[in-house]
Amino acid sequence: MLVKVLRSTVYPGKRLTAGEEVEVPKEEAKTLISMGKVVEIEEKTDVTIEVDDEESLEKMSKADLVEAAADLGIEVPSSWTKAQIIEAIDAEMKAAEEGDIE
Repeated sequence: MLVKVLRSTVYPGKRLTAGEEVEVPKEEAKTLISMGKVVEIEEKTDVTIEVDDEESLEKMSKADLVEAAADLGIEVPSSWTKAQIIEAIDAEMKAAEEGDIE
């Protein structure tokens, strides 16, 4: 189980530092969680949206854009226009290319 260390601690033969993300066996993770030493984090997955050019995004329906944005972790208010969603997707993709996001 992937966990994030909240408070530095010693885990069988290894020192865990606050802020560190480590993989530990599920049962041991549950113990560390109950002690308040770590929290479970979701597995990181890479999301890729294939876009030939910006025109491709503009050809997508609003529903498809909302779905694509959600896949990138972008929350889209229902009041947003297609242009706003495209702008958010473009910004997220540029940040990913530049390594500005995890």
